[in-house]
Amino acid sequence: MPSADAALRNATATAQEHLALDEPPALALVLGSGLGALAEEAEDARVLETPVLDGYPRSTVEGHAGRLVYGRLEGRRVLFVQGRAHLYEGHTPRELTFPVRLAHALGAPRLLLTNAAGGIAERLAPGSLMLITDHLNLAFPGPLVRPKNGEAPAPLTGPAPYDPAWTDRAEALASQQGAGAALERGVYVWTR
Repeated sequence: MPSADAALRNATATAQEHLALDEPPALALVLGSGLGALAEEAEDARVLETPVLDGYPRSTVEGHAGRLVYGRLEGRRVLFVQGRAHLYEGHTPRELTFPVRLAHALGAPRLLLTNAAGGIAERLAPGSLMLITDHLNLAFPGPLVRPKNGEAPAPLTGPAPYDPAWTDRAEALASQQGAGAALERGVYVWTR
């Protein structure tokens, strides 16, 4: 079995060849439960079944197709991740982020994640749309936990994971489409 780096290189080369990428995708869009059909809207779509990719995690959940779809949506190239694996299927966090690292290697400068999740806010009914503005990781030790050897953890650097400009734009687009009142903001909590 190839190393993680070799698997990513191999998967990138395979995806570039099979999807015949003529330009980098402007966006990688991970389609969560119930949203897989959006990839069917893509024009000039090229499809790759993910089981052929080294290192790509397999999902056993119904409705998670396990395909990459490269096509045009609203005139822009998009890489759709149609179906994804989950922690409860026995995958590690490193394995689960493989599709994101692959999308980056294919040139996608932006990532939009979607998913179906339960909620505790009474105002949220099943099917509600929520923009995630922050998250709480209650599943694993945080990045600031010191290793056993006593060394200080690496400092957290880089942009904020949730871009306020994207959130504002999403709300504006929802309002334009008549869904503004249905769009909530909230904090995503990850538990085991």
